[in-house]
Amino acid sequence: MFSIDANNPFRTLEVRAAVEIVDDAARTFMARIIGTYGQSLETMADQAAEERVVVTFRPARVRAQG
Repeated sequence: MFSIDANNPFRTLEVRAAVEIVDDAARTFMARIIGTYGQSLETMADQAAEERVVVTFRPARVRAQG
């Protein structure tokens, strides 16, 4: 991932990582996240019906400049 600060193009962040993508068919990760905000899968039925995956980044190198 590479990001440039919109207000200062000389300020950047680079993250190199191994990425793991796992299917979340049971919506367990989504339920945990929306539960933090007092919601449930039932109250967010439209969004819960969409296909979901969990993406995990394991950083190998992080560089920040500026």
